[in-house]
Amino acid sequence: MDGPSGTGKSDLLAYVHGRRADVELIQKATTRHKRHYESATTAFLDLRFVSQAAFADESFDYVYSYCGHEYGFHRAQLDAMLDRSRIVLGIVRSVSLIRQLKCEYSSQSVVAVFVDSDPLKLSERMANQGRTTKQVKWRLRRMALAAEDFARNPEVFDFVIRNNSDVVEYHRRIDDVLDQILGM
Repeated sequence: MDGPSGTGKSDLLAYVHGRRADVELIQKATTRHKRHYESATTAFLDLRFVSQAAFADESFDYVYSYCGHEYGFHRAQLDAMLDRSRIVLGIVRSVSLIRQLKCEYSSQSVVAVFVDSDPLKLSERMANQGRTTKQVKWRLRRMALAAEDFARNPEVFDFVIRNNSDVVEYHRRIDDVLDQILGM
């Protein structure tokens, strides 16, 4: 799964994981710092925060950089999850890594989903969450970068889910895509 920061990727992970017993979530290591709201949550985070040195020591099979930080996970971790579960979900903010996973796991059903949101809705949602104007502008810049990635590589993605802040509608869209994926 890919998409701009703040569009609901983690919400999608939590929603699907909470509704299905046959789902596992890939947890990546990252060199970025934990955000304040990530410290306050009891929900599953798809990130494990490590130092640059610890990241380098782990020799990950799958690595990508995003906004100056490194993200990575091991092939053995993914393989074990695929052996145990029907559905493995992960957030990967790298078109080239998504391509690589589709190639290396061509015998599996690797489905890439891009999660998007209207910039105005994202701004409203963030303001309602108490985010500063600076934080909102930063997210909107990152949103533009992700949109550019998508526009240059639409063929990589099998589905697009638009999250416009209506939770019931967002969940319906997730369920529709999941039904289509499971029917493949």
